[in-house]
Amino acid sequence: AYPLPSTLKKLLQSKLRQLEKEPDQEGGFFEFYDNLIKRSENGSRQPQKQPIRRSTIQIYRRVRQSLIDFRQKTGRKIEFLTLSSDFYDQYITYLIDKKYADNTIGKYMSVVKVVALEAQDSGYEVHPFIRSKKFVILRQKDIDNIYLTSDQIIELERLDLKLNPTLDMVRDLFLLQCYTGLRYSDILGLSQKSIEGQY
Repeated sequence: AYPLPSTLKKLLQSKLRQLEKEPDQEGGFFEFYDNLIKRSENGSRQPQKQPIRRSTIQIYRRVRQSLIDFRQKTGRKIEFLTLSSDFYDQYITYLIDKKYADNTIGKYMSVVKVVALEAQDSGYEVHPFIRSKKFVILRQKDIDNIYLTSDQIIELERLDLKLNPTLDMVRDLFLLQCYTGLRYSDILGLSQKSIEGQY
């Protein structure tokens, strides 16, 4: 009831030919992820026909580091074929334990999905759960926006902090954010060339 050696040989040769055609998937997840970041930085990856923003690339890097930390903490192997419902549940629990907000968790899971789907489009075999309706991207529905009133901003502006130059500078940067709507990371990227007109 055993197959003939010639039958085994044909099956083995067929499988070897199939493996030669498939991309090398050993260690493929992080290798592909790193390449995705590199292509995003150098402009060769433009899924929406425009360059990827620097802030998006920073999110890619944070998610990558989070996945490495998750892998180290849980001992879980992370490859395209291990992105199952178990991975989904464990990684979300890990992010919740780290006190991440629903929006942040949703953003992280969205990045994992983007990486996996792009890999699948490139020929990698990916766990089918990635395309499942159960792979839900969490979003926080109601957000309590905390803000200062105009009077509070003016009061902060008039506050005399000359005795503490560090607080004085931090307050000025905060006021600049209030008046321009720029994020802190955007303000750090400002230079003389960013300012047009007479100011």
